[in-house]
Amino acid sequence: MGRQIQTFLDSRSHGSDPISQAMAGITDQPWRAAAARVLVALVCLLACLTAATSAAQAATPPAISAVNGFSALQLPLDELNPQLAAMQAHGVTTVRGDAPWNQIEPAPPGPLGHVWQWATTDAWVAALAAHHLTWQPVLDYSAWWAKTCSGFCAPTDDSTYAAFAQAVATRYGVGGSFWAENPQLPYYPAQIFEIWNEENVSTYSIPATRYGSLYLAARTAIHAVDPQAAVIIGGLADDGQAFNASQDYPKWYINQLFTAYPNLVGQVDGFGLHPYGSSASAVEQWVVDFRNALTSWNEGSAPIYITEFGWQTGSTTTENWRAVQMSSVAQTLSHSNCGIAYMAPYTWIVPLTLDQADFGLVDRSALSTTLRPAGTAWFKGLGQAAGQPVNALCPAQSSSTTTTATTATVDTTGTATTGARSNAQSRPTRSRHRRHRRHHRRHRRS
Repeated sequence: MGRQIQTFLDSRSHGSDPISQAMAGITDQPWRAAAARVLVALVCLLACLTAATSAAQAATPPAISAVNGFSALQLPLDELNPQLAAMQAHGVTTVRGDAPWNQIEPAPPGPLGHVWQWATTDAWVAALAAHHLTWQPVLDYSAWWAKTCSGFCAPTDDSTYAAFAQAVATRYGVGGSFWAENPQLPYYPAQIFEIWNEENVSTYSIPATRYGSLYLAARTAIHAVDPQAAVIIGGLADDGQAFNASQDYPKWYINQLFTAYPNLVGQVDGFGLHPYGSSASAVEQWVVDFRNALTSWNEGSAPIYITEFGWQTGSTTTENWRAVQMSSVAQTLSHSNCGIAYMAPYTWIVPLTLDQADFGLVDRSALSTTLRPAGTAWFKGLGQAAGQPVNALCPAQSSSTTTTATTATVDTTGTATTGARSNAQSRPTRSRHRRHRRHHRRHRRS
């Protein structure tokens, strides 16, 4: 065997052969043969490690390119279609928008059961599918008849919300009745269902001690229709400030949620996150801190869905600054090791007809689909990131983690708190959100 290895080594050029160079100073034949075997084994090991690294890179695809379409979906069809065509042209595959319970089921079930009103959402989904786009519904908010509280509060009974969630999945999900009724359309069924929106924010608040049962009821109902559907925690928001680990509201909420519902660990298909940071660096830090929080609860492998983030436009200087931030987020996060499945900037367009702060990637007039600098930078950054190795932004995940249950407690009023903080500090208030979004106003019915 030693002679065969030596013959192989001698047959190679010694000029740049590292094995031959390493062997050059060994003249004793037994030692030379043993050293050769070790060196060949090391070379094989290196090759295997390289292959494994390449496989790992290939197994970490870039995040789904999505966009928020709340406002776009309010446009007349002749204005909506060009916007959807532009989304498709820029590589968007998924459009996030409301599945408004009040609109879909405006009256309580009667003697004959539920009466669903699908006309508006049918039109949205048809327009999206015609442009090869998938709808990602946000299942919100309580219908007037299903609650006893004012505002965007949780329903009185989880079962009513679960029935609504299942009806949406049955209509628009895999094998849904909408697709059976419209076989002429390209088949793009909904596969991601978001349970509420910013439930940790005062405007849409559902205490974590209440949210867990609502999520589980909806997840069970949707999985009965499509066991492979991703039923995700509604996007948890920060307050748009510079990163501060002691003010990480999504992390607080997760600590409260898993403390109140320890059986929920391992039963979540994904976590929605709205990391509205003051800069790209802050966004990235919020995401890393949130991933670390999930890891501490043995949810290190659960995907994160960034269902909103962004900055308001303004002057030319502001827009150019925004473009730099969008490019940085795209390149840093979209193909990282943080387990990000999906990224949806807020928002594609804010038409002039809506009284909202302008976070749009295109002009408000809706007469043009030309991207603003921030939009151009975003999509260019996604393309650049997809061609690069996975960005090792988050710490390597440990196989065994320690939960943070000791940092969160549940008081007798049913509201979870973290550490010594009061209940009033456990969620960001709308006044602290600089973006002052009002895209859900049309569904308000107290």
